[in-house]
Amino acid sequence: DYSSSIEFIYFSKHTVQHKTLENLVNNKILDKNNQKIIIVDELNKKGGKIDKKGIFKQFEKEFNSVKIEVFYIEEFAIERLFKNLFNSDIFHEGNFGIKDFIKPYTDISDEKTADFLLKEWYSSHNEPLLVMKGMGGIGKTTVIKYFLDELYKTLNRQNKLNILFINYHEIIDDIMKNSKIDNLFDFYRIIADKNDIQDRFDKKLLELSIDSGNMIIVLDGLDEVIAKMGTKFNISNFINSIFEDYTENLEKTKIIITCRDYFWEKNQFQPIKTMSLKPFDKVMADKYFKNFFGSDDNKYKNALKLANEFALKEDENEKIFIPYVLDMIKEDLLLDEINSKLSTKILLPNKITNDFIISKACEREIIKLGNLSIDDQVRLFIHIAVKYNGVLHEEHFPRIKSEFQQNSDSFIEKFAAHPLLEFKNKILKFRYDFFNEFFKNIKIVNYIKDNNLKSIDRDLAEIIIQHISYDGSLSKDIKKRLENTIVYDELKLEIYEFIEEINSNQSMDFLNDYMKKQLISSFFILLLILGKHN
Repeated sequence: DYSSSIEFIYFSKHTVQHKTLENLVNNKILDKNNQKIIIVDELNKKGGKIDKKGIFKQFEKEFNSVKIEVFYIEEFAIERLFKNLFNSDIFHEGNFGIKDFIKPYTDISDEKTADFLLKEWYSSHNEPLLVMKGMGGIGKTTVIKYFLDELYKTLNRQNKLNILFINYHEIIDDIMKNSKIDNLFDFYRIIADKNDIQDRFDKKLLELSIDSGNMIIVLDGLDEVIAKMGTKFNISNFINSIFEDYTENLEKTKIIITCRDYFWEKNQFQPIKTMSLKPFDKVMADKYFKNFFGSDDNKYKNALKLANEFALKEDENEKIFIPYVLDMIKEDLLLDEINSKLSTKILLPNKITNDFIISKACEREIIKLGNLSIDDQVRLFIHIAVKYNGVLHEEHFPRIKSEFQQNSDSFIEKFAAHPLLEFKNKILKFRYDFFNEFFKNIKIVNYIKDNNLKSIDRDLAEIIIQHISYDGSLSKDIKKRLENTIVYDELKLEIYEFIEEINSNQSMDFLNDYMKKQLISSFFILLLILGKHN
């Protein structure tokens, strides 16, 4: 568009336009032969909109023989600096397509729903970061996706919104190949590399695009990175970089992080806006099923009855409902008959609600498709979580069949239709991300119950280091599963002997010295949380 030299003139909201232009002309600061690009703040110091046309006419009167363009600063950035960089398909165009959405509440307000609070935050100035917290399966991702779709419908007509939604579960293996992650740009670079994006942002342009409000970034499932990377990911440095690099003076930076409560609360950051999602109450569960089943009264009543069976008790009088369970009931992924005698030695369906739900889902597959036993299905899920981090690609299918000594093609087909899994684009993964950590926890429990601590390998060592931390939610789950099933003094003696084995130079050469220290720490914490008198 430009064939000769260009002069850039910036008018801030404090600039006195006429006098400034007069000074530029009289002192011959501007060359009459150079094209002019005038960049202005959108709002003046009183909050009114600056008149671009008026500025254009002033300049045209003085420099009528050259090309003159006037842009608001955000407009210039997107039109002239990085418009083409948003063309790649890594950016979502308001197409998450969330259905049957019931607006949940948060710990912030009993009157304003989560999506309304998100809109308020998005419209605010100088609040760059929001953290959406909550337990696994409570609907954090769903709420954010619904909000983004609604936001896109409103703003896309003005070409003012670009969405980069980063699901860590899908790229965690790529993240782990990096020696260090400490900036938002690192995640963008990993996404761009994975999708082979040629025309891409550099670090400075990404900072400018986010700071000017042209992009909203969502980091979905940061807890997985915190757990998986350990010291390779310094969350304090990462958060500081957001405030230092991506929030200069436009006050329009918007970044959302979703994270489970525990992983965030153990890192106390101030001041950052956080909101924790609340589970559904009975009224919301009722509305959820009515919206979906409509006039089919029998299905609605049966679904609500089953939901009540799976509900958690918050206190003696009130039940709470976890959205992922309602979703499974809605999609008919659970049997509608409650059977307390589920055949499993691995899970604890009479003690832990999630175990009951998973047992029922597996029982359904035995009855409907003649699938493996409940425990064999669970063993496969554990294997997918531990060896493949919850994501199986098509090229992994022959290996899985071999590992489980299955020759029939129907083996994979049965699991591709399993209610706990989702098969899409030749990828088989857990339907709900938190199942990945759930089944890794089961692996730890089985390993400890087997009374053979020396059978550990690197994959299991990493999981133990990630999962066992003092007062963590995953540790509490392990404690609940091991209580009354192990002899504490015997386990303590076995762990002491195993620690001596870890410390010997000849053993476990697949672990470096630092990981050995971490592993010893995890076993010590395990003894602390299991000990009844500590």
